[in-house]
Amino acid sequence: MDGEFEKKMEELVALAKSQGYITYEEINEILPMTFDTPEVIDQVLIFLTGMDIQVLNQAEVDRQKERKKEAKELEGLAKRAEGSPDDPVRMYLKEMGSVPLLTREEEVEISKRIEKAQIQIKHIILRFRYSSKEAISIATFLLVGKDRFDKIISLPLQVVIWGVGIIYVADVVADHIGFDDFSKSMRTLRSAFIVGCVGWVALRWLKAAFAHLHQKSQTLGVAPGTIHALSKLSAFVVAIITLMLIFTVYGFNIMPLLAFGGIGMAGVAFAAQDIIGNFFGGAMLHFTRPFAVGDMVEIPSQQMFEGTVEEIGWYMTMIRSFDKEPVYFPNALFSKMNVVNRSRRTHRRIRETIGLRYEDMPKLKIILPELKKRILAYEKVDGNQVFNVVLNRYGDYGLEIYLHLLTTTTIYSDFLDVKQEVLMIAHDVIYTNGAEIAYPTSEVYLKGEAPSKERV
Repeated sequence: MDGEFEKKMEELVALAKSQGYITYEEINEILPMTFDTPEVIDQVLIFLTGMDIQVLNQAEVDRQKERKKEAKELEGLAKRAEGSPDDPVRMYLKEMGSVPLLTREEEVEISKRIEKAQIQIKHIILRFRYSSKEAISIATFLLVGKDRFDKIISLPLQVVIWGVGIIYVADVVADHIGFDDFSKSMRTLRSAFIVGCVGWVALRWLKAAFAHLHQKSQTLGVAPGTIHALSKLSAFVVAIITLMLIFTVYGFNIMPLLAFGGIGMAGVAFAAQDIIGNFFGGAMLHFTRPFAVGDMVEIPSQQMFEGTVEEIGWYMTMIRSFDKEPVYFPNALFSKMNVVNRSRRTHRRIRETIGLRYEDMPKLKIILPELKKRILAYEKVDGNQVFNVVLNRYGDYGLEIYLHLLTTTTIYSDFLDVKQEVLMIAHDVIYTNGAEIAYPTSEVYLKGEAPSKERV
């Protein structure tokens, strides 16, 4: 066994001298299992240390190898930099050293040129309409600051800080004096106060949000009245929820209150059917939008009433007649009667009858086609819609030509101009072709005299 142990020790020493060190793992691999005891291992380590052989862990060996590798790489870079004139770093530093530094005057000149270029770029950008609008919008936002959230919470936050501080001081004083009941009430008041301020912040945020939506109503395609109705409804819901939370903080059971409120609301609804009907009628007007403020409407069931809508309220709607008289309609009526919205029509109709003399009958074959062609050539007449220019009937005083067409204009004053132009075209076509417009005539024969062609 001693001979085998000496042989293994010689093998360890040879390996250590070749490497300059030896690891614990290599010792475990070389020594047989019979010598793998703590006493033997201690003797081996003492022997190797006495021969100035380092015993290392594998991790230490790996770190030494990594450091040697890095040292070799650095040494190679240094040699390459010293011996190679084409090294990019060396060339860059050499060129930088050859460039002279700027003087103070040259630095000032370059700064002026940069500032001038920046001003020119600003002028070019501000020539665009979009840039001007955005600049005005940003300036308005910074000056007014209505949409900033810190503006919304600043006042409620100050009130919360002062209120909670005062309540806390009162609570401490009451607790120090010994007023336990008052101290408990102060704690409850503090919680209710915080809930109320949170509801206040929600109401202020809703107000700012709906104000922003009101400004963007045309872009969003939503009527301002609808946004106003939604803002009022949202504020009412937030106020009710806040009040219910405050009741809960004070320990009230809100379920009986809700049940009693439901029964009471049923009684109130039965007693105030008209009022509630007008309220829901106003809500439906805001949501369904059969007409909006500024629309011209006609109500056939109200003696063909016509007017312009000026206000849509929760209880009634005000429509100003063409005589400039304000007329108020309860909103519940609009669910029971028809409303014609003349502002939303796409065309206006011309329907006229023109009379010609009976002796002009042969000329109709020329007049009617030419009249159709001339009217269709007018740009404000829609030829893709209903269009009729025909001999309608034999009238009492002449031949009746029926004109039926639609114009693309919807404004009443423009429509009258278009109608006038169409009638002028008809007059020009009729008299150009040698015909005349008929007018009421009568033939009177005197008794005892020969019939004459004299007309009266």
